[in-house]
Amino acid sequence: MSAPLVRLEKVGKCFRIYQQQRTLFRLGRSLIGGKPLRRELWALKNVSFDVTKGEKVGIIGKNGSGKTTLLRLLAGILRPTEGKVRTRVEFTSLFNYSAGLNPYLPVIDNIYLIGAMHGILVSEVNKRLEEIVEFSGLRDFMYVQVKDLSSGQRQRLFFSIFAHTSAQHLAFDESTSMADLSFRKKAADYFESAMASKKTILMASHDIKFLETHCEKVVWLDHGEVQEIGDPLRILDRYQEFCLKHPA
Repeated sequence: MSAPLVRLEKVGKCFRIYQQQRTLFRLGRSLIGGKPLRRELWALKNVSFDVTKGEKVGIIGKNGSGKTTLLRLLAGILRPTEGKVRTRVEFTSLFNYSAGLNPYLPVIDNIYLIGAMHGILVSEVNKRLEEIVEFSGLRDFMYVQVKDLSSGQRQRLFFSIFAHTSAQHLAFDESTSMADLSFRKKAADYFESAMASKKTILMASHDIKFLETHCEKVVWLDHGEVQEIGDPLRILDRYQEFCLKHPA
């Protein structure tokens, strides 16, 4: 059996967050009284699992459970506070559907800019430009500055570029909440195609049926801790029961 592409060993990620609004008065009181302005927030604690080549791994959990933090660690965007993330490959990631877009450049220039972020060479963008433009539905906006697009249009632009990368290792959150219904159908078709490919995919999603259909393994997180890892059908059933009992 070949070595895993990714191995997490007792991984934890801690953020230091402010407990109250920062002011000079509160800073002074903190220094004098010894009361810290910030506290530790452990977004992940003691997470361990492997990802093998071509595996489709679903990540589930309520909002704030640590899904996006985990994906950012796997993609190398964040470093663990404790434990180790061992990766043999580089993941192309999609979490924020507008990160990196230059608001003062037109759509056409941003296609090349975001393409470079995802490792798409200029020559490859040239070949795929027509497909990207058609997929985005922004043909009439090619020379409009991104700042003048709606939130949904910016999301469509960013996702359309990502969808045309040839990367074989992907990590993403499948949410396209701001997009209109017609574009959501395009995005859903892309996800279906990606999951049917030989690519290695780590995907955070709330779509239980989709994960049941396409994933070989599911990681269930709650308050930053792994509840279960393994068979999608069994774990997703237990997760849905958990959500019904704990709706908040």
